[in-house]
Amino acid sequence: MSTPDIIRGRAWVFGDRIDTDLLAPGHAMKKGPEALAMHCLEAVDPAFAREVERGDIVVAGEDFGIGRAGAAAISLKLLGSRR
Repeated sequence: MSTPDIIRGRAWVFGDRIDTDLLAPGHAMKKGPEALAMHCLEAVDPAFAREVERGDIVVAGEDFGIGRAGAAAISLKLLGSRR
């Protein structure tokens, strides 16, 4: 029996149904990847994009990331969070 990996870091905890429109809001889609990332999750937590740090962990509920915007994953990666 192997020991489970221990993940350490600050966690950002969100509920269910955090879709790609929340991760990459439409009003910022034409601004480029870095500018778009600064709007990531602003409707749920306005401080997230400003305060998330490389290595922070995003924990979310059911249907996290549901949708079609590939830009949503890029925003989280640019901000440095782990999934």
